[in-house]
Amino acid sequence: SNQQQLFGHLDYCMCSAVKDFQNFAIHNVVGVLSQAGYSTLFYDQSIETNLCFSPNHQHPDVSAPCMASHDFLKMLKGAMLESNKGAALMGEGWEVVSSQFLDAGWVWHTPANPEVFRYSLPWAGAAAAVDVDAAQVNRYAILGLHLAIVARGLENGKNLSDFPEFAQHLSRLIKLRERTERFWVDGTFQDDIGLQLSGAFGKVYQTPHEVAVFMANLTDNVTEARFELDKSPYGIAAASYSAISSNGSSEDLKAAEEGAALKVTKSLAPFEMIAMIFQRHDAKS
Repeated sequence: SNQQQLFGHLDYCMCSAVKDFQNFAIHNVVGVLSQAGYSTLFYDQSIETNLCFSPNHQHPDVSAPCMASHDFLKMLKGAMLESNKGAALMGEGWEVVSSQFLDAGWVWHTPANPEVFRYSLPWAGAAAAVDVDAAQVNRYAILGLHLAIVARGLENGKNLSDFPEFAQHLSRLIKLRERTERFWVDGTFQDDIGLQLSGAFGKVYQTPHEVAVFMANLTDNVTEARFELDKSPYGIAAASYSAISSNGSSEDLKAAEEGAALKVTKSLAPFEMIAMIFQRHDAKS
């Protein structure tokens, strides 16, 4: 047991290194999902960080619960998929061990530099809690994070439908994401490599054949965004690009060229998000 800092009571943690507990947990999870007709499970704190000093467990190391987490999650995910091929496993946190098996890792508090997790754990499905905040949603969307909408706090009886303007904004972002799905699913997050940007928040993604600069207005005012992209690291073939907006518009345009730099100036409506897609020379990776 350990003192729970947030609620002031004792936590009693099961030791995930005990085989009987592993079997019980897996049987319980698969049974509940099957009987209730669900396909998704959120397994809170799937990596156990508490130490185990129980003499009855005869662990060679007191960190055995954490060390056992890898194999336990592997067995849990395997059992879920065996029961339901469409099963999904979620958990708390973004880190190396659990991300190998979780379909999404969820955090209450987003780190100050989530970019580090995007390029150090590119396989991880990272989700973050976000309030009714269009600017924050735009920032998370640009970073490729999944949105865990917490509408004005937990257990307050509020639904997304209580915020129709915000819901419409989300709907526009979803449609933009659908139109640019190849970058989010098969693309590589490049952070701001070769990108200089002002007036908006933006990042670069690439696929073997395309490069996209995604940028978003984080304000409720019209803003003028300017960026300069070094085409050399990406093997960009031409200055022409396609612009796809969350407002539903799309157009073919051409960037100004200055040496290896491509320069674009774009007026963005309040909270507008846009993708500017350039073609690459044939690339093997």
